[in-house]
Amino acid sequence: MHGIIQWRGQDLATIEPDDFAKIRSYSEQFVQGAFGMRAIDLLEAVCPHETEKVEEYLNLFELQDLRQAWWRHLSGGEKQRFALAAALAQNASCWLMDEPLAHLDLHYQVQILSVLAKQSQSQQKAWIAAVHEVSLIRRAFTHALIFMPEQTYLAGSIEDVLKPEYLEAALGQKMLEAQLPDGSSYLVPALGA
Repeated sequence: MHGIIQWRGQDLATIEPDDFAKIRSYSEQFVQGAFGMRAIDLLEAVCPHETEKVEEYLNLFELQDLRQAWWRHLSGGEKQRFALAAALAQNASCWLMDEPLAHLDLHYQVQILSVLAKQSQSQQKAWIAAVHEVSLIRRAFTHALIFMPEQTYLAGSIEDVLKPEYLEAALGQKMLEAQLPDGSSYLVPALGA
């Protein structure tokens, strides 16, 4: 696959690094931290001298009780929540996230998706994430890009793209669509298929 990625009509390759840093924040799948770092240090590094903002993101991601914990003592999910809080606190126009739900218990997966959806709507920001939790995608995303076999892809609204037959082709796994009482549906992998 090849092509050009644009941000608001401008080729990303032509944007200066300093300007690009203001446009996007990035949260990686495996969060690293310095050995002697406290959990709060990550947020304070992103928002120095902004105590209210730090508190806002601690509350938003349910991290208040972990503020003084040593980074090395945090679980993978706790590190992930701090990293996502730091990414959102950067006040970029676009949040790029590699597996933002990795290492998170179900409660926090749902909570994070809810936070991301609300924040992007209220602040008019975009978020782009690599997500493999197929059952949750319809709950929070408006559009999807699915990489298909033979270097092709499907892109469009969730309703148009996130269909069992497309996911089966992309993932090599039979998918089932379940209807919920409220009329919405979700996708799950078929067991034994």
